[in-house]
Amino acid sequence: MAIMKKVEFDGKKTFGFVDIGSGVTNDGAPAATQALVFMVVCVNGSWKVPIGFFFIHGMTGKEKANLVRECLHQLGQIGIKVISLTCDGPSCHFAMLSDLGASMDPENLDPSFPHPSSGHKIFVILDVCHMLKLLRNIVFLLVFSLSEIVKRSGPPTLALKSAGSFCRGLEHTNGTLLEDIRES
Repeated sequence: MAIMKKVEFDGKKTFGFVDIGSGVTNDGAPAATQALVFMVVCVNGSWKVPIGFFFIHGMTGKEKANLVRECLHQLGQIGIKVISLTCDGPSCHFAMLSDLGASMDPENLDPSFPHPSSGHKIFVILDVCHMLKLLRNIVFLLVFSLSEIVKRSGPPTLALKSAGSFCRGLEHTNGTLLEDIRES
């Protein structure tokens, strides 16, 4: 999640730099702009607990995969069996899943990877709400691009005519739908 980029000194310690839990404080490190949070949610009970958070300024899929492995190992040490990993859809998360051993490629789909300690399968679940938002944003970008083509060159096909009239219909929402899209 995004956080405000701000570095502060309380008289003893400086806060706001990248911190991935290594214990190394480096004033040369960049200021953190994101918080990467790991949370465990019980599937047969009614509890959820944040187990770790890291202040980051961008992180590769390989680095995230290493943190996930460490979390899984620590959870296994205390007897918690992890059966799935849920994440949203940035490309670095797909790189992380690939590094863990899962394949999200539609041609070779295998949405699971072995637990680093016990070897049992952990299944990957993509956050449906976030994936729908990504899909919605792509669809609206395509629709508005088609609308611009129609405005510039005239409607060459029925499909472009339909896209143009759909966009004109959106104009009658007083921009509220478009504001919702821009805010997310």
